[in-house]
Amino acid sequence: MIAQEEPLTEQGYEREELGVNPYTAPSIARIFQQLDDLRPLLFEQLQREFPKVGPPGREQKGLIFGGLIADGFLVVEAERKSVIDNLGRVLMREARGLGAADRIIRHSASLTELARRPPWRLAGGTQRTDRDAG
Repeated sequence: MIAQEEPLTEQGYEREELGVNPYTAPSIARIFQQLDDLRPLLFEQLQREFPKVGPPGREQKGLIFGGLIADGFLVVEAERKSVIDNLGRVLMREARGLGAADRIIRHSASLTELARRPPWRLAGGTQRTDRDAG
């Protein structure tokens, strides 16, 4: 039996053209599941120093920003509340350099509002409790 691919919708086609797919942008639930599978995480060995100054090139800024997002998943999974503020400041600085700060501020405000209403669920229905939020 051969599996059939679902036809691309207009939105799906646009996402694919922009390079957004399960490999370049996996679901958050999948990322947290993979991190759960790696427990216990030795945060002290995995953490990286945040960049003091952003690089001049847009491509480098994009790579740094992606790394910072990955660092954010690690911080949340390792339940390191004390690191969140510093990470947020560095993320916002890099977002401004990429011209994406306004969108990120709007998105983070909606996430903050959702986080105030526990229990909250990740994509795919996985329930995360206050304990999981760290």
